[in-house]
Amino acid sequence: MAPLVIDTGEFRRNVGVCLVNSAGLVWAGRRVDDRLGTWQMPQGGIDAGGWENPMTAAVRELREETGITSARLVQVMDPWLDYEYPTEVPMPGRPDTRLRYRGQTQKWCLMYFYGSESEIDLERHGEREFSEYAWLPLEALPEKVVSFKQRSYAQVSRAFGPTIRRRFEQHQLKEPWWID
Repeated sequence: MAPLVIDTGEFRRNVGVCLVNSAGLVWAGRRVDDRLGTWQMPQGGIDAGGWENPMTAAVRELREETGITSARLVQVMDPWLDYEYPTEVPMPGRPDTRLRYRGQTQKWCLMYFYGSESEIDLERHGEREFSEYAWLPLEALPEKVVSFKQRSYAQVSRAFGPTIRRRFEQHQLKEPWWID
C-alpha cells in the first residue's frame, strides 16, 4: 500500500554548509541513497519549532552528517536560495505518511575547517548520510550535484568563491585563514 502524501505547497527551510579547508578546497559527500554518483555539501532542515537559527542549524547539521566540530563560521550568504524539491519526505513519527514540499529554501554558511582529517566520521550519528567524501574546488561542484541543485550551487560558488580565494592567499602569506 502506498503511503499517504500530504502536499504542503511550501518551501522547507534548510541550511547548507560550504566547509573549506586550509588548501582552499570544499568538503563534498556522495549520498548513500544517490544512484547517480553526484556530490553535495552538508545540508539539512532548520528546526520547525522556531528555536533554531540558520547558524545553529549549520553547526548541528555539519556535526551530525560529518562528525566535524572544528569549524568556524566565516560568512553567511544574505539571500535565501530556493530550489524545487522533486521527492517526498517521511513525516516524523508516521512512516505511512509523506510530506511533499514544493522545494527547499536554503541559507548558506561558509565555514572554515581547522581540525584534522581524523575528526571526520560519517557514522557519528548512526544512520549514515554519505558513503564517501572528498575535498573539491568549489567552482567544480555545480556540475557535480543533482540537476535541481545546480543553480543554487552556482550562486554559492559566486558568493563564497572570492572569499575563499582571498583568504587562501592570506593563509599562504602565513596569516590565519579566518582573519579579515
